[in-house]
Formats: sequence, C-alpha cells, structure tokens
Amino acid sequence: MRLIPNWQRAHRFISVQLMAIVAGIQGLWPNIPPDLKSALPAGVVNWVSIALLVAAVAARLIDQGSVTETQPPPPKETNP
Repeated sequence: MRLIPNWQRAHRFISVQLMAIVAGIQGLWPNIPPDLKSALPAGVVNWVSIALLVAAVAARLIDQGSVTETQPPPPKETNP
C-alpha cells in the first residue's frame, strides 16, 4: 500500500472534508442534550451520516483540479 502522490493536500479533498463532518457528527451526537435529540426524527443522524459518506465516495471520483494535480517544485533562484 502506498500513499497518493499529493497526500500532503488531502485535507483539501472534498471527500476528506465530508468524512471529517461525519466523524464530527458521530462524535458530538452523544453530547447533545436529550431534549434537542428528541426534536429530531428518529434515525436522522444515521441517515445524514450515510448520505454524507456516499457523497464522499462520489466526491473522491471527481477530478478536483489543483488539488489532484501534482505540481513540480518551484525553480531555485541562482545568484550570479
């Protein structure tokens, strides 16, 4: 298993951002007060998480321009 060439910019991938949102939702849900939880329909957090994860898979398949392009290092300056 190898890392992708531009792994340093992974935080800019839409798919990574969507998965981070899912992790945040799932991590914070137990800390939400019960009265707020009861205001939402049952299972909404699970369905939202599933939808975001499916969107993350789809986003990973989309060309994201400058995020996915490998850029050569800048040229070194030479002083005479």
